[in-house]
Amino acid sequence: MAKNKGKRKDPSRSFSNIREASDFWDTHSVSDIWDETSDVDFEIAVEKEPKYITLDRVLSKKIWKISNEKGVSPDRLVNSLLREMTAK
Repeated sequence: MAKNKGKRKDPSRSFSNIREASDFWDTHSVSDIWDETSDVDFEIAVEKEPKYITLDRVLSKKIWKISNEKGVSPDRLVNSLLREMTAK
């Protein structure tokens, strides 16, 4: 892969949605920007329990379309909507 000359913008902060990020990483490698990365510390709190439900095909397509437009996963979208509905 060809390397760009000069200062590059941090790609992790330049995407408007998941599709843009996906398109970028389809044609790039982290090795292209490895010298621009730094170590980070983080913790992960796993509080999810996968459960599977069946959805109407039309509803499923709507969920995927909306989640793609918002740049979030379908899981995150559904969780967010259900939290809003049950918070009332």
